[in-house]
Amino acid sequence: MSLITNKEKTNTYVGFLFFLIWPFLSFIISFKKIGSQYFKTMLILFFGFFGYTYIYNSASDSSRYASNFDKISQLSFNEFLETTKGIYSTDGAKQDIFLDIISFIISRFIIDTRFFFMTLAIILGYLLLKNIQLLKSVYLQNRNSISLIFLIFFIVLIPPSRILSFRHYAALLVFIYGVHRYFKQKNIQNFIIIFSSVFFHFSFIIAVFLFIFYQFIGNRNIVYYILIMLSFLYSDIAIPLLRQISLGNELLFNEIILGYTNEEYLDRISENQENRLLIINSYIRWTTLFFLISLIIHRLKSNNFDLISKKFYSFSLLFFVFVNFTRDMEYITNRFGIMFQLFACLFFIYHYFNHKIGTVVFQIFSISFLILYLVVLTRITIEYANLLIISPFFPLAFMVNSDYTILDLIR
Repeated sequence: MSLITNKEKTNTYVGFLFFLIWPFLSFIISFKKIGSQYFKTMLILFFGFFGYTYIYNSASDSSRYASNFDKISQLSFNEFLETTKGIYSTDGAKQDIFLDIISFIISRFIIDTRFFFMTLAIILGYLLLKNIQLLKSVYLQNRNSISLIFLIFFIVLIPPSRILSFRHYAALLVFIYGVHRYFKQKNIQNFIIIFSSVFFHFSFIIAVFLFIFYQFIGNRNIVYYILIMLSFLYSDIAIPLLRQISLGNELLFNEIILGYTNEEYLDRISENQENRLLIINSYIRWTTLFFLISLIIHRLKSNNFDLISKKFYSFSLLFFVFVNFTRDMEYITNRFGIMFQLFACLFFIYHYFNHKIGTVVFQIFSISFLILYLVVLTRITIEYANLLIISPFFPLAFMVNSDYTILDLIR
């Protein structure tokens, strides 16, 4: 054991030196040893590096994060406590309490937004690693090509550019981590982890509600199949129905519904979406349908799911119901669609833990959608990734103040 530990330490030290020489290449190479200490170190370093050099525009959530950070940096402790009263607003302008706390702590030491975004990226990388650790223990017990594909898929879905909407993706990783642990071992600690996702992004009260709904319905898939069919037929009633539920109700949950369904908010999101490429608007939808079809085909071909696979299968179906019902609210369906895909990845990793053989056709389709995701996410990422992120010599980032993105270079 000590020899293995020493070898891991040596690899980590060598990897750190390689990171100083060429950060991007060292990060890519670390994927050859997913789950190792070397991989974990490179992932955290690269996420932090990405955050430090991150370039955002005025139309992104990140510009509001930066503006909020600047405001909080000027507040005293008592003034900060006053600003934290009321953690949600229907126009989306008010930040959740977790991000405010991070902003306040960082601003006590330094007011440079680069270090603020570096901190956000490191937190996101850490939360991703916690999920990978749970999956690593499963994958290593029964290595197979399909489990590896979906383990990589899981990682690819959360690139460092997700700090663009940090609150949502931090909440997403906390929620998935809690659900994963809860499915393996029901206890109050894991339920608290699930509920704590709400403090990262208050909209996750919806996800918690879906989890509680699942606790009542369980693995009665016929219910989810019926709801899926209804979601294809009646998605157009989702917005007016949600608004009707909210009328005259003062519960905080309905503040979220009003926030996501008010006309001004929907118009703003639609305008932002029109400025993006058609394939970027559609890729989540295509992949979501691929995952749904794959899940159902696996169910038709196999009736001997293990207990954990059954849970992830049924919970994934329930999440698809919500995603499909809200597909006219693109802001919701895209982000929660990614959560559905992550839960589907967990199903396939666990399913192929017990079933070594998968069809060649399924592998080809899975790899194809993984490559598609890589291409699309790369397109999104290079719009915010500093040119320094792919440059050799790590200290260059501290010597040169570059405002050029990778996309600027291509153009």
